[in-house]
Amino acid sequence: MIDFAQHAHTMSLQPDHTFIGITMARDATYQLRLDEETKRESFAVFHELGMTPAEGMRIFLSMVAKTRSIPFSINIPNLQTQQALAESRDGKGVTHFDSEASLFQHLDSLTK
Repeated sequence: MIDFAQHAHTMSLQPDHTFIGITMARDATYQLRLDEETKRESFAVFHELGMTPAEGMRIFLSMVAKTRSIPFSINIPNLQTQQALAESRDGKGVTHFDSEASLFQHLDSLTK
């Protein structure tokens, strides 16, 4: 559980004492580049949750800082996957194509 008092300047409650939000000191900025599809899909989720993307990122980063970990599971590839990734980085088993047409021609030849 996050100790909001440690990070918050103002905690907002509705008259019935239900939680509205927290206003944190904002004295640093960070820019993030991502692809348009990820942006559109994630912003839609934030909207459904009733928060701005900036609020969602602040929550994520606060949890990273608080737990000193990523707040969800990230799996390390198994040995076979690690070996395949290393081989592909070294160019082993990798075929390069000059064009889309040559790629599809190669793929067609594999199915005959």
